[in-house]
Amino acid sequence: MLILSCPAQLQRLEGALRRSLPLTLPVHGAVMNINRGNPGDFEVVVDAWPDFRAVLARYRGEVAAVESGERGWGRPPPPTRAAAPQVPADDCYMNMHAAFYHDLGAYRALLESPGAVRWDTAFHIFGGAGAGGHRREELGGAGGEALG
Repeated sequence: MLILSCPAQLQRLEGALRRSLPLTLPVHGAVMNINRGNPGDFEVVVDAWPDFRAVLARYRGEVAAVESGERGWGRPPPPTRAAAPQVPADDCYMNMHAAFYHDLGAYRALLESPGAVRWDTAFHIFGGAGAGGHRREELGGAGGEALG
């Protein structure tokens, strides 16, 4: 799991996602907003760079466990901001992610990476597969939950 924070990486990702519209629309919109000032305070997580197979856009302060120094290409974390508002554990409409993937295995591995998603809260994931449509029921979480 790699958090993209470099503007050049994010612009390259936006271009790659643009070539796959409309399948990438939810993630493309999040990346486009990040590249234009990030008013929604999102961040982008990929399985690998530059040959990504799965992308997840989420709120920046979503997962504190990721703050273990794994910020991409050995860069230090960006300057600290005001703390992100706490999302109630049962409010899935305040805890939304956008996803796109080419490879179901890579997407599953990204979701199961420590710190990628808070499995103890309710959330929505918008988006989905690029090349082949996989059912969300096939993407059970670490605890065997069905996504959907």
